[in-house]
Amino acid sequence: MKVVYKTMMAFGAVATSLCAQTNIDRLFTDEGYWAMSAKAAAGEFPDFKWEASADKAELKNDDIRLWNRDVDGFDMVSRANFLRELNVLVDETKDKASFTETLEEWVAVFDANLKVEHTKDAYTGKDGTKAMKYRWKQEEYYVYLTGEAKGDAFAVKLQYKPKVVTDAPASVQAEKDRYDGIYERSFYTPDYSKSFKGRIVGFDQGKETIEVQTKKSKLTVPLDKLSERDIAYYEEIKDLVIATKSLSITIKESKAKAERAGRAITVNTHFDITLFNRSAEKIDEIELEYDIYYKVDTLDGPPVLTKTNGSETVTSLFGKYRETIYTDAIPIVRESRPGVGGG
Repeated sequence: MKVVYKTMMAFGAVATSLCAQTNIDRLFTDEGYWAMSAKAAAGEFPDFKWEASADKAELKNDDIRLWNRDVDGFDMVSRANFLRELNVLVDETKDKASFTETLEEWVAVFDANLKVEHTKDAYTGKDGTKAMKYRWKQEEYYVYLTGEAKGDAFAVKLQYKPKVVTDAPASVQAEKDRYDGIYERSFYTPDYSKSFKGRIVGFDQGKETIEVQTKKSKLTVPLDKLSERDIAYYEEIKDLVIATKSLSITIKESKAKAERAGRAITVNTHFDITLFNRSAEKIDEIELEYDIYYKVDTLDGPPVLTKTNGSETVTSLFGKYRETIYTDAIPIVRESRPGVGGG
């Protein structure tokens, strides 16, 4: 996805002024720079003023612009010779109204240009900062726009995270991830020397940790203790984790009026599954799969455990709304044996 802005220059003096500014558009729209270390990427822009180490480069110019908008700062971070973060300080202010206006403006910019709906999540940072983070998912990268408030200080920050998975051992590469649900999988340390199995059940954006449920316990794991492969998986399924935090499910058994036919009494039984979206945000494309187990008696042996299953899709569930799904009915039949009396 490349964002291109065309500007007509009416006066020579204006054009000269814009040329003198530090425009960082290319670092965000040309993905060719992302397969580099931060220091190498900075070296592609020798006219800029950089403070760079091997894995971080901070821009020191005071006239930085991104997409024809002034921003207050920029740095980029790499790991294993791939850019992993492009960080922009959009604005800092003590004016709440200005902060709100700036945040809304940038949300609108990304909504319009990335052509996907954003998700958002509120959290509290390690230092007590209250934040609202907006997220857009693209084929090759993620965009995060964060509004932060602490006391009377407000800040708007932008972050790009390119989708990069560095080389892993062949045995790890063979473990194909799925992104249509939250499953048990192997998690690795950054050098792939150690691993454990579990599934992600939560995360804390402020503390930059994830919660992983193993067979024995729930672990809190810092993201910087995980491999690139695991971080990429976390970024892909984060929206699903947010949805599961927002959704509650209740199940109620419902029985129809019994029907008698000779010695047989049939009760058609189904289940009402109610989904409730506890959040204020709409959740799209909820797929619910269910299994129903019941026993069937036999005349010459023990009951047989039987299973039926099904699935339903809810296209959209708005914030604070409920929707009930009804499973197919199962005819539960009770039949008395001939010549057997009760008592």
